[in-house]
Amino acid sequence: MPGASDRPMGNVALAMALQASLTPPNVAANTTATQTYTITGVQLNDILDFNQLSHVTGLSVGNMWVSSANTITVQWVNSTTSAINGTAAQNFVICVIRGNPNLSASGYALPTAIV
Repeated sequence: MPGASDRPMGNVALAMALQASLTPPNVAANTTATQTYTITGVQLNDILDFNQLSHVTGLSVGNMWVSSANTITVQWVNSTTSAINGTAAQNFVICVIRGNPNLSASGYALPTAIV
């Protein structure tokens, strides 16, 4: 993943914001559905944060995580009493944070407190 932060702080080795266009799956009423998407460069144990830049009534993102190298999984939530089908691609800013593996014998272990 090129263009990483040149000033990592604390236990962060990479902090990068990406733009992505994600097309939601069909989501039945009052339920969730997951869908995978290719995001080149993401790695297992990366931390993701997201900002959805558009709105579809009743459709939101419950969670987003790296499920394998170069792949994220998004949990879409339908909070309405009707199915949501065929929505257009939604634009996101996805922030990828990668821990510094040199700070822990186990690789990407995160601390449990700020000391």
